[in-house]
Amino acid sequence: MRDTFKIPAEMEELILQVRGAGDIEFWTIGDISKELVDELSQYHGKAAIRIAVADLAGLKPSAVRDYEANARFYSPETRKAFPLFTRWHYRVAKAAGDDAHFLLESWYQSMHEFGGKPPPIRWCMAQMSEDKEPVDLFADAVNRFQQAWLEVRDSQAARLDERGWLLLGTANAALDDFFGHYYEESGND
Repeated sequence: MRDTFKIPAEMEELILQVRGAGDIEFWTIGDISKELVDELSQYHGKAAIRIAVADLAGLKPSAVRDYEANARFYSPETRKAFPLFTRWHYRVAKAAGDDAHFLLESWYQSMHEFGGKPPPIRWCMAQMSEDKEPVDLFADAVNRFQQAWLEVRDSQAARLDERGWLLLGTANAALDDFFGHYYEESGND
């Protein structure tokens, strides 16, 4: 039987208030999901909690998981330090891992170049990748995919059916083949 979860009334009201409100929705839903998962996942599955939040907020459960991951990554203090940045600035910087706060600070210091406004997201992304060749950027994306694949393999083994395993394994093998061939052709190892 599927685990169901009922959101507390005060949090339900807040979710309905911020639904569709962009950055406010992003952080509020992320914080609520984080709090509910932290406090109640011993009684209800994390997925059930996220599904309940997603259903109420009009989102997909994967969006709630993403919002929650960002809320876990950035403390409220960090968010307050860069109030002009959108959720997209934070998402892009998060890809830098431990260097995320440094990037946010750097972008904040660069606002004078944009008339005191936050830098465009495409500029921020370019700053993160200016020293990398396109194939290296693609390789980074592939490495992230393969890491995610390993996590899925390890955590979802019981839930993944034979077709799911076949699709994931085929995608992983295709990426390995591509990079093996690319590096052989280019002489890069």
